[in-house]
Amino acid sequence: MKTVSLPIAATQNRIERSAAEPSLGLEAPIQVLHRIILAQASGKLSVSDPHDPEVLWQVFVGNGQIHFATSLAGQGDRLAYFLKVAGIFLPFDTLKTSDYQFLCSQWRVGRLTLAQLRAVLTLMTQDALIQILKLPQADVRVERQLGLDPLLISVPIVKLLSSELSALRLWQTVLPDILSPLQRPTIDDPKRWNEVLNSPGQTIPRLHLIQPFLGSNFCLYQIAREMGVELIGIVPLLQFLVRLGLIRMQPYRAQPQRVKPTIACIDGSVEVQANVKRTLEPEGYQVISLTEPTHVWSILQQQPPHMLLLDVDGFDGYSFVKALSRSERFKSMPVVALSERQGIVHRLWARRVGVTDCLAKSFDPKVLQDLVQQIVPTVV
Repeated sequence: MKTVSLPIAATQNRIERSAAEPSLGLEAPIQVLHRIILAQASGKLSVSDPHDPEVLWQVFVGNGQIHFATSLAGQGDRLAYFLKVAGIFLPFDTLKTSDYQFLCSQWRVGRLTLAQLRAVLTLMTQDALIQILKLPQADVRVERQLGLDPLLISVPIVKLLSSELSALRLWQTVLPDILSPLQRPTIDDPKRWNEVLNSPGQTIPRLHLIQPFLGSNFCLYQIAREMGVELIGIVPLLQFLVRLGLIRMQPYRAQPQRVKPTIACIDGSVEVQANVKRTLEPEGYQVISLTEPTHVWSILQQQPPHMLLLDVDGFDGYSFVKALSRSERFKSMPVVALSERQGIVHRLWARRVGVTDCLAKSFDPKVLQDLVQQIVPTVV
């Protein structure tokens, strides 16, 4: 069996630091992921190519094992492609939840078997890992993250990639002509294209077959799905056309849509964090889970939320609210206090220090949904 070589390029101290705290910077994704695996750490790795800022790849890791990998951009296009590759008919117009949550919901209602679900998750994970590991340098962030629920796959990275080395090498060779399969190829010079297409000596394979999709604003996943071929089957042709100057690759740029806000939850309780995520993420909200006060300020600076859920019992919450009110950047951010105390005195004190509202830690999901909807505008 072929093996995947992940070079060690860090000291043990750096391994521990990467596993323990978020980081942001230009690094080789393969080295960062290797450090996490060596440390048998758990968390989420977010990777973006500075040359392809429309796309953010993510890897979920638990105890050094790969649980899932995907892209935040184009999840519906990727999912439709991989369902066809797996020979599964599962119609959907748009994704109202994440690709992972959608697939799990289809499994729960019996539209997917467990074997089918795991097969699709594995295909999507292999593809995302290839797109991440092909990058020599990228913006990389490592953060602690609650595990996926339910957890369906937990596989060593070597096992996932042992059969995908040729695909990884292919994607490495097409850089920088093609940055990702989410790019949209378009004809650069229609007149020259028609001359090449209709020339008597035209010998470019599949040129006539791919031509109808180059003016449809399709990304590579969509083109491969419509043509009924594997993605790597059209990549060399597209690179050839780019180098001939016949086409150019456009960024993904998803169509404008209603986007719900980011909610940060600072609470040391894993149960509370899980309840918040289960309640808000299916509604389309992005939830940042922070279980420890360490580095909270730096994380909020990197990804400012539109609302904050704050534990004021086990965390020095009221002092934190006062500090927020003194910050020009965060003084207007709504803060909801999470507490076991719900008496009138507690609520009055909370309002006095600047809390927007209060919520019991044992909240009703509908109450939290309504509260978030009232405090934060739906469209950001």
